[in-house]
Amino acid sequence: MLLSSCIIAPHAWLSPPPTPRTPRSAARRAIRASADTVTVSTFNLWCPEYRRVGDEGTRESSFPEMYTQRQERLLGLPVWRESDIVCCQEFWYASPDVFEMYVSSLRRRFKMHGLQRSGRRPDGLFIAIAHEWEVVHEEDLDFDDIAGRCAQVLHVRRNGREAAGGAGAAGIATEETEDTLNPSNVQLADADDECAVDVAAGAGCADTEVTELLVANVHLMFQHSDEVARVRLREMYKVLSALDRYKATLAAPPPTLICGDL
Repeated sequence: MLLSSCIIAPHAWLSPPPTPRTPRSAARRAIRASADTVTVSTFNLWCPEYRRVGDEGTRESSFPEMYTQRQERLLGLPVWRESDIVCCQEFWYASPDVFEMYVSSLRRRFKMHGLQRSGRRPDGLFIAIAHEWEVVHEEDLDFDDIAGRCAQVLHVRRNGREAAGGAGAAGIATEETEDTLNPSNVQLADADDECAVDVAAGAGCADTEVTELLVANVHLMFQHSDEVARVRLREMYKVLSALDRYKATLAAPPPTLICGDL
């Protein structure tokens, strides 16, 4: 679902991430945006209704000043300046104030899509997509399990490029905007391995451009016990099945990237 400041209902938005990893690992996970890379970043925002502070029964959501300051710090992270696509988990949909904070801060650079978890749970998924890219297909997946977990699958392409073709890319409305990010029709690359993703069998990395991408944002159930492993397998199976179904409608499926809290 496309998010705006007027929407706060069943499918929605974000929540906070844990303490950032070391600068070294963070640099490896967030490739610098430029004319020859596409940068996709992902992290869990750590919903204030789950984050414990003090004793076991106290949550951050009881302290507006605390969670507001943390959300502001999150929005100041370099990831929002350096990434073409940002996939987040545990966005706090239940807070209109936090929702509006993210919309107001990110709308100039990104279009935003999100999916709230089922069962009146307060959090869900959030994807920020640079205006340089357009969404030509979106599928929301409710895993329909005991944890109310979910996933989003998006087919994105750089503005001005034709879709890969097929039924899945036909008749999709796109959003135009004057605000664009740095050019992103790029080959996927890792900071240490420029050929980390082979986007075409037999094709050389240096000559391969990625103008389209399938992105899945996923939040699997936490493995509290061995029994949960079976639930997690079913969740991942549903994601892969959705991707396979959609790719079967395309003449030339683009590269696929699965992000999330796995």
